[in-house]
Amino acid sequence: MRAREAHKLKWIDIDPNSNTIRINEPEKKSNPRVIKVSSKLIAMLNRLPKQSENVFAAVKLKTLQRSFQQQRNQIALKLQNPRLKNVNFIILRHFKGTMEYYKTKDILHVMTVLGHKNIKTH
Repeated sequence: MRAREAHKLKWIDIDPNSNTIRINEPEKKSNPRVIKVSSKLIAMLNRLPKQSENVFAAVKLKTLQRSFQQQRNQIALKLQNPRLKNVNFIILRHFKGTMEYYKTKDILHVMTVLGHKNIKTH
């Protein structure tokens, strides 16, 4: 999902029984969609404090992005791999799309997973 979509995520959008997250407020005029996630991610999200109806309500989007960058930079340093500093939210999203295509060879499936309305969207 896109960074803003994650930031708008509500607790009711998370289904621990089916390990899915529903994206009801998509960005860039995308389609709403349901994505499959790991039970580990569901458990990590459930450990967060439930202070409001939004999962990340207490944190600004810029703060989430800075936190991601700090963690990424620490990992790059630990693994002595400076190329990891180039990884960002959109690269992870593109990687997901690439892996889905690799697994399924179905471009329409990838389009649905990413929420694109048009096959020409990149």
